[in-house]
Amino acid sequence: MKCNYNIIVLAIIGFLIGFRIKATCAYVIPQVEIKAVQPRGLRISIPDEEGVQLFGFHANINERIARNTPGAISRTVIRPQKGRWTIEDDRISLKKNDTLYYWVYVQALGKPHAKYDLSWVYKTEAPKKQNDRDNINNQDDHNTIVSQGSNLIFEENFNTLNSSVWLREVKIPLFPDYEFCIYHNHERSTVIRDGVLHIIPSILENSYGEGATSLGKVQLAECTSTVSDECVREATSYNILPPVISARLTTKRSFSFRYGKISIRAKFPKGAWLYPELWLEPKYSNYGPGYASGRVILGMTRGNDNLIKVNDPSKDYSSKVLRFCLRTGSVMNLREDSVTKKRTSGTWVSGFHVYTTTWSENGFSFQVDGEDLGTLVPNQNGWLHATNASGETNMAPFDQEFYITLGVGVGGVCAFPDGITTGEYEKPWQNTEAKAMLRFWQAKNQWLPTWTSADSTALKVDYVRVWSL
Repeated sequence: MKCNYNIIVLAIIGFLIGFRIKATCAYVIPQVEIKAVQPRGLRISIPDEEGVQLFGFHANINERIARNTPGAISRTVIRPQKGRWTIEDDRISLKKNDTLYYWVYVQALGKPHAKYDLSWVYKTEAPKKQNDRDNINNQDDHNTIVSQGSNLIFEENFNTLNSSVWLREVKIPLFPDYEFCIYHNHERSTVIRDGVLHIIPSILENSYGEGATSLGKVQLAECTSTVSDECVREATSYNILPPVISARLTTKRSFSFRYGKISIRAKFPKGAWLYPELWLEPKYSNYGPGYASGRVILGMTRGNDNLIKVNDPSKDYSSKVLRFCLRTGSVMNLREDSVTKKRTSGTWVSGFHVYTTTWSENGFSFQVDGEDLGTLVPNQNGWLHATNASGETNMAPFDQEFYITLGVGVGGVCAFPDGITTGEYEKPWQNTEAKAMLRFWQAKNQWLPTWTSADSTALKVDYVRVWSL
């Protein structure tokens, strides 16, 4: 589509741009491309054209869909990637000759466009499941490399930040953690110095002006989320903008593995309500969204110097305590299995340490600086016991491919339990309250002085290494 149109800029607040497009041509929805992704999932896309602002897809499997109804599959994207408007859903499992009945919606040049009564038939048999339990996925156009034996299969020394390996997440995080930050590709948030990755949190208003948190609007031009509310937000009443800018890197598009040993040499961030994000996350949400498909926390400590339970001072949540965790379930019914080590002197944020997790088909074992800390193994009912999901093995959901995530988290509703105190003041928000992020920001005079410098609040990563078993 070739159009003559003018873009009229209405407002610029920080890194958001409001605009209106004035067009003199009609838009016709192009052919929709649907591809099955193995081992499960669909990729739906249309080519990007001038003036396209939104693409929506609504479908049923083996059941006709009425016009303008959401259907069993309902997804929307507000940003193109690599010249296409692409929706990916890894929850969909199709059998040969399943029929997808669907309609699509496109907003282009300020006007709605829809195409109805469409269908697509899945003609390909899914590949047989690998018997090799030690398979490693090094994804490049969905190719699979199978490794056996104790071999180094991934190494990152951060001499540079390789964009073909590390995807920078750009989004306003919602489910499941609802962190009090924006993950952004801000140039000062991610720095390489002397072969060490620095992920540095900063105050949003320091970059975009006083009052931006309570009066601004964010529209993330390079948003990596397919959830519209994670790409656009306008501050209204107590629903402020996240007051902190942070960064998060993942290997979701480049490297994932099932079973192996991972070692990360890192120095954790120091500062109240900060924590490192060294995770393994599921490549596919085979057991459900969020924690339902599992998360492996490869070592973490909270950045507070002192943090104890108000009614039980023996429970320590400060930077003196190191935790390795497995999380499953939901936010409201979260199961956390952990191994911890408390320092009798000093903290875990004062220097570099090597955090190692060994993940096998029988369970997990954890080390710090070569010292064995403990193991976590499923009981006879499995990790998914007491959840609504079920798996083929007791290791489910930890029997699938996971990728690596590195970042710095701020606050949120899962990392800091309610009813804790620094000794000087209690945690300023409740995890279940609607005004949690506002309460955090209103208490900035309490916690911001502990963010003494960009060097101290940074997560520093020297290397990441993964071996097959």
